[in-house]
Amino acid sequence: SWAAHLSAQTGCRVVLPEYRLAPEHPYPAALQDARAMMRALAGEASPGPVVVSGDSAGGGLALALVLSMRDEGQEPPAGAILLSPWLDLGRDRRAVPDLVRRDVLLSPDWLDACARAYADPSTWVGPLVSPLRATHSGLPPLLIQAGTEDMFWDQNVPTVQLAGMVAAKDPDLTIGPDGNNYIVMNPYLSINLQSPNNHGALKNLKVRQALEYAINKYADSQVYGGAVISGVANQAVPPGSVGYIPGYDPYPSADGQGNPAKAKQLLAAAGYKPGQITLKLVYRTNTVHPQIAENDQAALEAAGFKVDLIAVTPPNAFYTKYLENPAAGKSGAWDIVEAGWIPDWMGLNGRSTIFPLFDGTTYGAESNDYGDYNSKVVNADIAKALTAPTQTGSIADWQAANRQVMSDAAIVPIGAQKVSVYHSSRVQNAEFWWVGENYDLTNVWLNS
Repeated sequence: SWAAHLSAQTGCRVVLPEYRLAPEHPYPAALQDARAMMRALAGEASPGPVVVSGDSAGGGLALALVLSMRDEGQEPPAGAILLSPWLDLGRDRRAVPDLVRRDVLLSPDWLDACARAYADPSTWVGPLVSPLRATHSGLPPLLIQAGTEDMFWDQNVPTVQLAGMVAAKDPDLTIGPDGNNYIVMNPYLSINLQSPNNHGALKNLKVRQALEYAINKYADSQVYGGAVISGVANQAVPPGSVGYIPGYDPYPSADGQGNPAKAKQLLAAAGYKPGQITLKLVYRTNTVHPQIAENDQAALEAAGFKVDLIAVTPPNAFYTKYLENPAAGKSGAWDIVEAGWIPDWMGLNGRSTIFPLFDGTTYGAESNDYGDYNSKVVNADIAKALTAPTQTGSIADWQAANRQVMSDAAIVPIGAQKVSVYHSSRVQNAEFWWVGENYDLTNVWLNS
């Protein structure tokens, strides 16, 4: 009925291809059938301009079709209409928990099952499986629509385009929140304090302090878009969250580029020679995570560690199979991971940052204290902050907890990030709303 309505409204012929479906016919069957359909249309006497369209997974297939034709030097369709398209099969949907809660139709587990049915996880990084990862030059006009309650909505401004848009002072680009405030602590190196690997070397404070000096935080922040959106992090909470201590940098290095010589000194003081400790670094295979893992591997090996990279597919298993699974921690399935954290609110938000990440009394299955950090001092600071008679009166306690976490080198903070969002030039009164990490959609209007 939708096709009939579209045909009636546009006065155009609408062709509905009957292409092969997964799981019986996985990738590239559907794309091959779409290509065959285009060849058949082109073979008609007077085909006229062709616009392709699709919704959800069909939207991703439509864009993959356009990309494949472009890459083979063929004349692409006149345009494409993508309705709530699924453009990145490997994206970790659990990374945006608020969106998971709001979407009434889709769930991360169901999306993961569908992705596996469509294509082998090893192919998810391919541009014809996940068209968001392709280069997008030379494409015909695209119309893309998605709802803000839709888990396919969370596609921010691509990092590779961000610098140019900032330099051009694009009026439709917003980076928020303003000032020295950051929403996301991402990435940070979570350290498995339970790991039996290397005879329990990560229990040694000096080894963990060596990790603090080893990481090139500047290089990682560049991957995420540079200083305009990603700052170097030096504490267990970013600016804009309670507990942040202005000017506090317990493991300083020039521009956050690390100090491998200092790291080697600390390893020697702990009784380890260069190359004696081999760390298992578990990482996700979607977005920029592989590049971050390679950056950190290079920095750690320059500082005297050996690093084995362990890729996790599908990406959501990163949390469920490793970080939130105490058995994986105790068995030494991982030593370090590049995790991220988004608080539920900013400002006086210790309950949403320091408490879930560092209160050792909460450790267990699905805990956010991934490395099983358990400090009586920090636990007491948190308890005191949570029972303070006023929120402002708790600030010193949250700061004390932050300082002790860093003194114990429980994590290695790497980056603190803002959020980049983009709107049409028709949208008026687009004000950034950090709660939704988007514009305040209740107060915008469109120019006609």
